[in-house]
Amino acid sequence: MKALVIDDGKIHREMIGLVLEALEVEVRLVESAEEGLAALAEETFDLISLDLHLPDMDGLEFCRQLRNDEETRLLPIVLLTSEDAGATLKMAYGAGVTEVMRKTSIEELQKAFTFLVNRLRRTCSGRVLYVEDSPTTAQLTISILNEMGLDVDHYSTGEAALKAFVQQDYDAVVTDVVLEGEMSGLNVVRGIRSAAADKREIPVLAVSGHEDLSRRVEILRSGANDYIEKPIVDDEFKARLGNLIINKQLFDQVRSQQDELRKLAVTDQLTGLYNRTYLAETAQKYVSSAIRHRESLSLLMVDLDKFKNINDTHGHAAGDKVLAAIGAMLSSRCREEDVVARFGGEEFIILLPRCDLENAIYKAEHLCRFIRELQPDDLEISASFGVSSIYQGERHIDFEKLLKEADTALYAAKRNGRDRVEVFNEDCMEASA
Repeated sequence: MKALVIDDGKIHREMIGLVLEALEVEVRLVESAEEGLAALAEETFDLISLDLHLPDMDGLEFCRQLRNDEETRLLPIVLLTSEDAGATLKMAYGAGVTEVMRKTSIEELQKAFTFLVNRLRRTCSGRVLYVEDSPTTAQLTISILNEMGLDVDHYSTGEAALKAFVQQDYDAVVTDVVLEGEMSGLNVVRGIRSAAADKREIPVLAVSGHEDLSRRVEILRSGANDYIEKPIVDDEFKARLGNLIINKQLFDQVRSQQDELRKLAVTDQLTGLYNRTYLAETAQKYVSSAIRHRESLSLLMVDLDKFKNINDTHGHAAGDKVLAAIGAMLSSRCREEDVVARFGGEEFIILLPRCDLENAIYKAEHLCRFIRELQPDDLEISASFGVSSIYQGERHIDFEKLLKEADTALYAAKRNGRDRVEVFNEDCMEASA
């Protein structure tokens, strides 16, 4: 295995080189994007370690160039950075980076690179569901699958195979077309393609001793991804199945990165709560659903008292610790179906589906007490709460109006001494006028 390390810092570049060489990886060290591109034109590499900041090109732009080249489109690229911002992660995944590693201790980098190199060396890994009713053929094929580094669950009937498919996760299915029992290989493929959405896309390689063209077409129409004839040629079988598994795992990786990007887009990086963008996109749906199904829904607006004094007296780092601690506490004290979001600065919004006013007040008072007792970073903190509510969908109201009502109640809580809960009512409206 060969790796290209691109980093303009001599000490860090050589440190990464030593880590990789200890893993028996041949390493070439360069210090600029230009030298990296020249090295790629001369040699083939299995892995690139890339610094985020290069002297002649941004590391992300370098990555984009590689992803636009057919030769390096799928080359694993590790981005090394000392930055911890969510925006950096988002841009890195968007540029096509395979993994992001922090420039922390050498021990952490050793662990991360060891895991990655071992994964890359195992060119094909995973679990295969294999359906074959001939013991002799099954024994030979299982031997090939094990040589590829694959774990195998073997069944001789389609009925048993589909039962296992529902209970276990697989990276591929290999099935003979003709099987003992009432279910053929075609039925197995159709059963897989009609399974739940998270399982139906698994790659299927069909195997048959028949050379009839119409049979091959029917197998593919049934949902098989590929087809191979008996007797199996080892290298062809390995290549076809290996391609299916690798493509599936690459797709899973891309989907995982997309999920991470979506999560970053709707998450406040400091507190881990939902952000204002997510709230704007989803809150009205909760309100509309409550009205449509005649369910109660409540909204809590939370504002930390005199938070500016913390930043001014103890610094913004201390303020960030307070916000992070408050976010963690609010998240842990709310139900899974509740929406807890940082609205901005030191303000938080909590949407409580299927929660009437009485229970919302009870919830707010408990959270108010928990904040008072929290004392993050040994600082005394309190918060004011404003509560608004829809009772069994009886009011036709939109989220903005519900939010404004909670804000009015919050203003009353501030006016009445802070560190307390106020509920929206006519008195609040008159006081705020």
